[in-house]
Amino acid sequence: MAFHRTESTQEAFVNKNFRLAKFVLLLGIGLLAAVFAGLAPANAQETTGSINGFVTDPSGAAVAGATVTATDATRGTAYPTQTNGDGAYYLTHLPIGKYAVKVEARGFQIAVHSAFDLVLDQVARVDMQLTVGTMSQTVEVTGAPPCCKRKQRTSAPISTT
Repeated sequence: MAFHRTESTQEAFVNKNFRLAKFVLLLGIGLLAAVFAGLAPANAQETTGSINGFVTDPSGAAVAGATVTATDATRGTAYPTQTNGDGAYYLTHLPIGKYAVKVEARGFQIAVHSAFDLVLDQVARVDMQLTVGTMSQTVEVTGAPPCCKRKQRTSAPISTT
């Protein structure tokens, strides 16, 4: 004779509640995972600008390997870079502020462009022509603010209906 065991009402109630608690716990963990996945860093709005340009010698030939330093006049932070083989330099993602640009290259006088305001999304073009001489001499370039262009922003139309 085989014995067949049946669950008592109390055991059935405990098992049902245990399964429900497991389901609620797993559902909660899944929801938390979904929330944290949605909090991944979004594209932040930039508050920067760029300074680009070319460094040439008196004949207009490119000066490769020149050190170009943009210095934030307010904070005193320097952002150095080197010119490439075409004499071009690119200083990107600079915090907006007032910048002076200095160029140093062996066999040339140091050239300095006076401070100018770099505004939000501006790409300031500061071309520098070096003068032959020693690096102990400095030539200050003054004049109009650098040529600039703004990055193109796209936006969706706002409906008023």
